[in-house]
Amino acid sequence: MDNTAHFLWGLTLIRRLDLAFPIALFSNMPDILSAPFFFYYVIKDKFPLKKQVLFEWKPPKEYLEFYRFFHSILGFIIITSVFNVFFPKYTLVFAICYASHIIVDMFSHGGFWATRIFYPFSDFHLSFTKNHWQHSGTRRLIYLALIIINVQMILIKHKLF
Repeated sequence: MDNTAHFLWGLTLIRRLDLAFPIALFSNMPDILSAPFFFYYVIKDKFPLKKQVLFEWKPPKEYLEFYRFFHSILGFIIITSVFNVFFPKYTLVFAICYASHIIVDMFSHGGFWATRIFYPFSDFHLSFTKNHWQHSGTRRLIYLALIIINVQMILIKHKLF
């Protein structure tokens, strides 16, 4: 999903505006960690960096290994454990945001971009998902879920439901 959606999911789950910057950072961590490898392989393939890169570029297996690791349960456990060593006070926020990224991507990435949560042990992924950048319905559904959950939380908070 896009960075804004990941941030909004993290904010929805953590519900602390004073932590907006860390939430934005933590919610996008799997993509942030994958980014250096993404740029390396796109440049190595001499593929022009343009908006349509995700539509047209077929990533090599080597890149997909990094991407899938950072978007897997194993990657989540290892990265969260390392984070906990340095920033134990924020580990729960980090873990929730990182996990929400993986869960949202499970429902918004398809094909070779599909999130393989059990990587490298299994190629399991949701086969019905479609890439949000190619199918606006996927993006709309993710944002609609955000709206519904947040409206529901407001109604519960103000005892209107």
